[in-house]
Amino acid sequence: MKKKIFMACLLLACTLCAKAQMYLGGTLSVNTQSFRTSDNTETVNTFTFEPEVGYNISKAWAVGMSLGVGTTTGSSNTDATIWGITPYVRWTFARVKIVDFFATAAYSYLNTHYEQGTGTMHTHSGILSPGLLVNLSDHWQLAGMMHLFRYSSYTIRGENLYDELDFSINNGVSLGVYYKF
Repeated sequence: MKKKIFMACLLLACTLCAKAQMYLGGTLSVNTQSFRTSDNTETVNTFTFEPEVGYNISKAWAVGMSLGVGTTTGSSNTDATIWGITPYVRWTFARVKIVDFFATAAYSYLNTHYEQGTGTMHTHSGILSPGLLVNLSDHWQLAGMMHLFRYSSYTIRGENLYDELDFSINNGVSLGVYYKF
């Protein structure tokens, strides 16, 4: 029975790869946030690496998932290690020569462990992001995306800290590379 399941999975994987419907890739994200407290202005820098796998359902629709790891550095107890998972759906709404324009809707879960012992923060977010893909060849693509709209809920030790609604043009840019099978 195990051999039959393995063979079926292998056959399915080969079929998907042969039709160029799967893609692998990832992004590097850099985000800088400055905010004011009662005493001063703080700046937090975040660097994230997110390997990604996806499946093109049609020429317009794709689904995928990324797994992210990263670090945060900044002033006053903001040094942290981050990991997260982000499933998404992507809609390509326009194609101009070698450039595809898309919009992504994603759910993101992030686990942020602070180095100074303030605890672990859990973040649940809904994100809408516009972006573009530059098709370099039949297999290689460059991706650029910015997080335009985000709703997030933050909790530490089961206590809801706050909810946040962001609409921002400069909220962070992700650059990535994809390889289509």
